[in-house]
Amino acid sequence: RPTADRLLAVAQRSLEWYEQFREHMRLDPWAFVHSYMVRGERLGLDDLRRRAPRFVENYEQHHGTSP
Repeated sequence: RPTADRLLAVAQRSLEWYEQFREHMRLDPWAFVHSYMVRGERLGLDDLRRRAPRFVENYEQHHGTSP
């Protein structure tokens, strides 16, 4: 049951992200992609650095800080 509860919580956060899609569309492209990638709150900065190092580098160039 704990695994199912975690999965449901991630799905709920993702659903809430999509419900706010209009607001996300106002973000610059790098912020939009970052927001999408972390929408379920399963990925942190270390995960993003491992999975998408070029994205993190580009995000930091455009925003001056880590996502």
